[in-house]
Amino acid sequence: EEMLWYRKSIRGGIRSETKDFLYLDVAAAPSSVFASTDEFKRLIEGVVANPQSQHSFGREINKRYSEAKDLVKKTFNAQGFNVVFTSGATESNSLALLGYIRALNNSTNKKNVTSKNIVISSIEHSSITGILRHADREGIEVRIAPSDSKGIITPQAVADLVDEHTCLVSVTSANGEIGTVQPIRSIVRAVKRSNNTTVIHSDMTQCPYVKKVDILKTGVDMATIDGSKVGVSVGIGALFVRRGLDLEALFLSKDPRIVRPGTPPVLLSLLFANACQIVQDDTLLRERTKKMEIFRGKLESELKTIPKCIINGEQAEDRLPHIVSFSIPGIDHEYLRVLLDNDGIAVSTGSACTSQGEEVASVKALGNEAVSAIRCSFDEFRKKSDASRVISNITSYLNEGLI
Repeated sequence: EEMLWYRKSIRGGIRSETKDFLYLDVAAAPSSVFASTDEFKRLIEGVVANPQSQHSFGREINKRYSEAKDLVKKTFNAQGFNVVFTSGATESNSLALLGYIRALNNSTNKKNVTSKNIVISSIEHSSITGILRHADREGIEVRIAPSDSKGIITPQAVADLVDEHTCLVSVTSANGEIGTVQPIRSIVRAVKRSNNTTVIHSDMTQCPYVKKVDILKTGVDMATIDGSKVGVSVGIGALFVRRGLDLEALFLSKDPRIVRPGTPPVLLSLLFANACQIVQDDTLLRERTKKMEIFRGKLESELKTIPKCIINGEQAEDRLPHIVSFSIPGIDHEYLRVLLDNDGIAVSTGSACTSQGEEVASVKALGNEAVSAIRCSFDEFRKKSDASRVISNITSYLNEGLI
């Protein structure tokens, strides 16, 4: 059966005449979860009309669009939430923060609500920390909760910053750079004890591929999920919003009730919803994560043979099984990444959305050398020999004085 090129290339390794490519950047985009092009065709067959059209074709497509929303709500136990399909996690996070702040400002009939503040953590994705650039314009104070030495945002660290004026808290469920899983349920409880009117958002982007996601159980009011991290496609994501919570659209529209104006992304939403269901299957999830943990253990044990090598976030009690972040003090991580890339090994220095040369915030928060951090992220198809290959290359660069 014809395999999707994307899945075939990453899982099997892209072969050329000179090298075998090893893809260790799954946290940026994993391989497709669909086994064949036939699955794609089945899902998108007949998606030809605009769901906003009033004719029978439009009504049928709108029905399928609604079914996609129902499926993701069922998959992530998000009953009582509205689903807003977006272009991805960056838009979802932006809509959660800016959309809520602006709706709040408008509800008080003020352009600036100077007494309001929001709390974010020090290890958030750039689409969350980017709110700092808009704080003055939106009339909001931004407070930053620090991580501890293990890469964890403790409930107390967040609660200490919450007061009667805190309107919003946003803390990631799992950091995508060092893989530390955050105690989001405990954070929610701590925040609500300090101020039960505070709205809580969590970026859950890195979780569905490797963790069971139960949005209702976490207690959050808004949650972000990204399509490119569940093995479907870039260009699709979702923001789950608790019913009754008002957001202001980021895009222009005549109707203020529409949170995300524009033609709905029906085709991508159908693929996204089914991909989420596949990756969250209990049996497949257990098998996938078990294999990842075995590879992670092999890779980390071999990394420790390199002098001065540090595993970032290793002391955390709960970590994502598919991410290993390490630092070799004194080494320029961008140069090491290029050397590995030239030898057919794809790694990253942090989030793909982090600007080149920018320090890895989560590593810096640990007190480790952020400019030397490398992230390896992998799927369940990696072999122990792949870990040995990475270490062999790095050791060669060190011995040859290249790094």
